[in-house]
Amino acid sequence: MPSEFWSGSVLEKPKDREIICHASAWDMCNGKDF
Repeated sequence: MPSEFWSGSVLEKPKDREIICHASAWDMCNGKDF
């Protein structure tokens, strides 16, 4: 995976703010996301 994937990913719930985590599907067929 490119570095942009990891920098834009949330792997742990942040302790300094509330976020909403839910399952979703993203189209990764543009050749830039993987």
